[in-house]
Parts: sequence; structure tokens; C-alpha cells
Amino acid sequence: MNVLTCFVLVLSSAAGRKIVDLTHTFDGDAPKYPLGFLSSDLASFVYFNMTTLTAQYYDDMWLALRKIEFYEHQGTHIDAPLHFGNGRQSLEQIPPERLYGPGVVIDVRDKVKVNPDYAVTVDDIFEHEREHGKIPPNAIVNMNSGWANKYPDARLVFGTDNVTDPSSFHFPGWSPEACEMLLQKRQINVLGVDTPSTDPAQPPVYPCHMYLQPNNVPLMEYVANLDSIPVRNTTIVLGAMKVRDGTGGPTRVPVSILNVVSKILEKVVYDQVETYFKEYKLLYKFQSGLRNGFSTDNCLIYMTDYIRHEIDKGNVVGMALLDLQKAFDTVDHTIFLMKLQTSGLGDDIIRWFRSYFSERQQLVDVSGSFSSTSSITCGVPPGFNPWAPPLFNDVNDMSAVVKNRLLLYADDSGIHVSGKSLSEVEISVSEDLSSVSQWLIDDKLSLHLGKTESIVFGSKQKLWSDSK
Repeated sequence: MNVLTCFVLVLSSAAGRKIVDLTHTFDGDAPKYPLGFLSSDLASFVYFNMTTLTAQYYDDMWLALRKIEFYEHQGTHIDAPLHFGNGRQSLEQIPPERLYGPGVVIDVRDKVKVNPDYAVTVDDIFEHEREHGKIPPNAIVNMNSGWANKYPDARLVFGTDNVTDPSSFHFPGWSPEACEMLLQKRQINVLGVDTPSTDPAQPPVYPCHMYLQPNNVPLMEYVANLDSIPVRNTTIVLGAMKVRDGTGGPTRVPVSILNVVSKILEKVVYDQVETYFKEYKLLYKFQSGLRNGFSTDNCLIYMTDYIRHEIDKGNVVGMALLDLQKAFDTVDHTIFLMKLQTSGLGDDIIRWFRSYFSERQQLVDVSGSFSSTSSITCGVPPGFNPWAPPLFNDVNDMSAVVKNRLLLYADDSGIHVSGKSLSEVEISVSEDLSSVSQWLIDDKLSLHLGKTESIVFGSKQKLWSDSK
């Protein structure tokens, strides 16, 4: 293992990144989505105007200054949640971490050739995941319909010769069901399209906007060059302007593509680490998250079988459902590396993991005033596959402090307790929660209290008699 790991260290240090720009050039030729159907007051206004203030030499100094007036939602642009969400985040209120994440591209070009009004479905997402794996949290997900090749010809972009009437438009987008699934089940950061709108042109309504934006999800439209990047293994950054009260604006979208060699090496390390953890049985037996042969179905089967078995014995079953708050974002580097060492991994691979933590810094920007930089001591880089097995090991040792049955799915956990009476179950659950509380303090983690719940199972007769 050490020889191969050394080989990985040498090659991965030489692997570079490629940058691709997902932005159309913004100028007066940008397609102009008509707004007159909403109100006659919006029938005519300035979409784009640039005037030169000066462009000349002053003695030996050249100076060029221009003034630009433009409508926010043109070209490659961001829709701030305020755009369709009353009282939601305007441009300057969007958290910067929301504008950064692992890139995902859902390719529906073949389906759009058959139906230009195609809406990406939940099945399209599942089909993508079967080939490329589950979409990671905080991803920036884009639809690639091939529509970007039509830009900036308004007739081609809007799919009609009548470019002033939205009811005649034809272009693809996302289905409401897909939007709900991506937000609720995949916790995406941003949803993007290479067309004029997140919603398909037909029918001319906006259910995706009206669902996602009140939930403070930014949208990205007119994305370019999606053919030039892989469907995974990228990092996307939205360079949105920080305009007070802005509902959107032109956005530069650079994408970092990790060198293919690096991704191959990451897969080698992932396989090595996963094999090691399996061989030495370091992963908790009831950990079902992102493991081959395990799924949420395993968790549900374990849970329902246990509950039914205990109820059949005449017992009451209590369950405490715990959700760790941003568990992977708050992993303490020192504690994480210490746990890796105690798991028995070699020094070379631990140094390789440590290198991903090193030389990462942060600062705070408040209205243009910058704090001094400080080192980042927690959290893991997004989109880096080899973290999965050791990160679960970081959470798995919760099982050492819980005396009752514990089920884990990634960083979600459920404590299951059975007893002859409600009071017995309550005491046992409280004792485990007290132990978990200390474990959280020791590991510098915290619970998401809004997602932490408890529930009691039992026969109607048993629960009724115990509640008296």
C-alpha cells in the first residue's frame, strides 16, 4: 500500500486544473425576454446601453471610462431568490458559500431534439446518478440541452419568429418534480439552464421559479459551454455582483476541471481506503451511507424489523432521530487525522490526506474592509471522493458511546430503545443522548435541532395504558 500511495503522491502533486468559462459575452445583442405581457409599463425600456465617458490620453496616461445601463436578467445571469420570492435574499444577501460547489451536468440533448419543450424529470436525474453516482450536497446542477449553440440569435433562442410573445416560445427547462427532488433530497446550491428560463417555455408559467426562489435557491440562466466540461469532477464559482437589493445580474461563471489523472488517482486511493476499512471491519455494521450493497432501504428494513419484533414482544420502542449540523463542513482537522492514525493507515496516506488540509485560509469582507487571514481548521474540500470512508469512520465512533441500537446513514443517526414501559424507554434514551452530547463536544460537532426528532412506537393498548 505504501509503494502505491507514494506513486499517488508524486503524480497527484503534478496534476493541474483546467478552467472553462461558462459565460456568454454580454452586450447589446443579448436576447431580450419581453415583459409587456405582464404590464404595459414594461413593454418598452432600455435593455442595454453603453456610453463612453472618456477614452483618451491625459499627457502620457491612457484612461477609458464607460457607463453601462442594463436590465438585470440578460445574458448569462443569476436570479437572486428575491426575483420570485417576496422578502427573500437579494443579490448582496446570498451567502458566498451558496455560489460555490461541485458541478453537475444533466445531459438531455437527445430528448430535446425530439421535444424542444422538454422538462427534465426525476427519472433523468436517477439515470444520471446510476452512471455517475449520487449528486453531492451543495452542488451546482446545470441542464445541458444544447441550447447554448443558438445564442445570441433571439429567434433560435426563443424558438419562434415572434420574439415579442412568450406564449409562442419553445425551449426546454426543468420539471417542478425534479426541482423539488433536487432541493429536498440533494440539497443543491444553485440550479442552472442553458436556455432563457429555468422553466420550459410551454406552458408559459413559472412553477420552478415559484417553488425554488421562495426557498432561497438562486437560479442561473443562459449558461454557456456545458459541452466543454465533464458532467462531474468540476468546481463551479458564480461571480455574481454584490448589488444591494438586486434581483439578479450578469454573472461570470468559471469552472475548474480537475485533471483526469488526479481523478483516477483519487479513485485508486478511494478503493484502497474502502478496502482497508472493510477488511479490518472499521466501519460500523449499521452504517448504510454511500457503501456498496447498502442504501436507505437497508436502514428502513433494519428499523422496521426491529420495531415490529419488539412490539410483538409487548415492548414499547422509542427512537431519537439525530441530524448533525453541517457535519462534513465542521470536521476538525486535528481530530480527523488523529482518528485516521488510530485506524492504522500508513504514514504516507495520512500525509496525503493532510496535504488537502494544508495552506487553506479564509478572511472576512465587510463592505470592502478585509480582516486578516486565518487558517481553516475544519471542513473538507467538496467533491473529493476519498473522504467518504474515513469521514464515516469519524462519525461511526458514536456507536461506542451509545449503549442501545444505533442506525447510521452517512451523518444521520437514529437511536432505538425498547422497554417494558414508556418511563423505562425515556430514561434509556436520555442516558444515550447525554453520552452523545459529550461525544459531540469532544469531536467539536453539533446537532441540527430543527431536524432532530423523537417518536414512540407500540401497540395502541400499550401506549394508552402507559400514558395514563
